[in-house]
Amino acid sequence: MKLLRMAAVVAGLLSVTSMMAQRAPAQGAPPQSPQSSAKPAFEAASVKRNTTPGQPISKRLQLADRYLVTNDSLSDVIVFAYEIHPRHLVGMPAWMASQRFDISAKADHEVTDTEKRAMVRTLLETRFNLVVRVEVREETVYELVVARSDGRLGPNIQPTSAGCLALIKSGARMAPLEKGDPCGGAFPDIASANLRFFAMEMPAFARNLSGLYSETIVDRTGLTGMFDVAMKASIADRSVNQPFPAQWDPKLGIHVT
Repeated sequence: MKLLRMAAVVAGLLSVTSMMAQRAPAQGAPPQSPQSSAKPAFEAASVKRNTTPGQPISKRLQLADRYLVTNDSLSDVIVFAYEIHPRHLVGMPAWMASQRFDISAKADHEVTDTEKRAMVRTLLETRFNLVVRVEVREETVYELVVARSDGRLGPNIQPTSAGCLALIKSGARMAPLEKGDPCGGAFPDIASANLRFFAMEMPAFARNLSGLYSETIVDRTGLTGMFDVAMKASIADRSVNQPFPAQWDPKLGIHVT
């Protein structure tokens, strides 16, 4: 079915050289204009270029009062901030996808996911002078829904453990995650074609599926909280989008329509 979806368009942005020259010192928050001061903002934030070769990308997005990413591209940060699929981000300069940054930001209180995204948008505006324009375009969108009428889920999708949730809330796990860590992250196993997701909310899970397959998938499950998910997928060739599956694993208890 055809639905109207939003696409974020980069309308204006400082060059990297100018941005780094005008960025406020890392020890303090940047000065804000009267226009941006009323917007949701982190209490303190550090943004640094990462030029370490071969360093893995690390994202700690579950922490209730922090936004932490290591070796991530600015395009990925924008995708998170505006909650869009990467292909809906158009008109950006090439360096936004190629150059990497470490961002460590802390709020003065626990915030919701929606509030955190708004704070990241403010951070992009103040530190990078990012300007976006939202357009409405027509495209096919698939919906992730619960398969059973009684709402029961399959054995391959389980609520995240209380211990993991406690770690996430406390911020005790600050180091980059390792493969197999059961407390947050997405772990593809190319050899066995298995995908495992830990401590992931359903909207984020749907976005991960969108990145794997050649279709836009949005969450319509109505499920709240964080879940651990195990599923099969053909990921041998990660250079191309994978074919959309004709049938979903019944052990998940969710599927796409």
